[in-house]
Amino acid sequence: MDLHQYPSPLHTVLCLDGLPGSIATARNHARAFLAQIPLRESEHTAASDVLVLVSELVTNAVRHAPGPCSLGLVYDGSSLVIAISDTGPELPRRRPGDLLTGSGGFGWNVLTSLTKDIHIARHGADGKTIVAVLPFPQA
Repeated sequence: MDLHQYPSPLHTVLCLDGLPGSIATARNHARAFLAQIPLRESEHTAASDVLVLVSELVTNAVRHAPGPCSLGLVYDGSSLVIAISDTGPELPRRRPGDLLTGSGGFGWNVLTSLTKDIHIARHGADGKTIVAVLPFPQA
């Protein structure tokens, strides 16, 4: 049997209380996670995209789901996975952006434009997990 040694993926999970301060906490946690990944100069934009995605996903969880949420990050050497689990049963949907009333509508468009793949897993009536995958090669 030929055994190959593969490095373990870098991963973290952060439990959040779902209050507005969760957004900054999640972004700071993601920034610290990204600091562990050696990046090429050209990949610093991708790191900024990760912070935008984390902010957007956690903001949506805080805004639309009651209670706590969690942020999971996994990096395998070529892709970065961002997973946000929350207690809201309603699935996100694409809608037109609204600059006049401030009711949003931009988030899902941002998420889908920055990711390679995004999908949602329901947890019955108890919530959902949104998983976003970004190509993210290391140096």
